[in-house]
Amino acid sequence: MIPNDDPIEEKKEKPNYKIFYFVFAIIIVTACCIYYIEQEREKALKEAVSN
Repeated sequence: MIPNDDPIEEKKEKPNYKIFYFVFAIIIVTACCIYYIEQEREKALKEAVSN
């Protein structure tokens, strides 16, 4: 039973790493989008103040 459980656990770990990297990539993309939106807000605020 124990030898059969070990390969199953290894198979479960590999998809978990893929999910981790996938979520990590989503976080990076989201952070970049938020940063870009904040930059656009600052530009809009500066334009509004100058007007």
